[in-house]
Amino acid sequence: SCHVIHVSSIKAQDKFNYQTGLTEGYTPYGLTKKMGEMIALEWSQTYNVPVTVIRPGTIYGIGQHGSEESGWIAWFIKCLLTGQTIEIHGDGQQVRDPLHVDDFVSLLIQEIAEKGEIKCSTALDIGGKTNTTIIDMAIYMSTIVPATFRFVAERPGDIKNLTSSCKVGVTLLEDGIKETIEYYQEHKELL
Repeated sequence: SCHVIHVSSIKAQDKFNYQTGLTEGYTPYGLTKKMGEMIALEWSQTYNVPVTVIRPGTIYGIGQHGSEESGWIAWFIKCLLTGQTIEIHGDGQQVRDPLHVDDFVSLLIQEIAEKGEIKCSTALDIGGKTNTTIIDMAIYMSTIVPATFRFVAERPGDIKNLTSSCKVGVTLLEDGIKETIEYYQEHKELL
């Protein structure tokens, strides 16, 4: 049978609170991604189809079109290059582990070539090698292209630490961000 790779989201990861004994941390978006995983795994068990669930975190790089609602790194870059103020929700201390799109695609190709080392009922949370906060990312970007940013209200349900247990990729975060900004400086029509 064929091997299915179901791409989900790090927002579908279970966060078990040992103090309360409850699983928490889902946003409405994350919950819908978790439901998609459950459907894929049910098909796997019912029809004996090997499934790998991959939960990438913040993917960034050339080709991404961000908005205020998703793709925050691409959105920040668009704001930088169009002279908009970057709005940071909450205190900006939310921790993320951005993963360059080239590293993500390499992982998918490797998973296809290996025909799924990770089988049913398993999910792989993946992220880039470096954790960063949202405010630190905005500050770093503004060293490449001068920018202004301001703090606005925290988003309801925003998860403070959304990082993965599996760090993949070879692209250094600073290099990947710089390369992406430089690309869009040359191709502003794509913003």
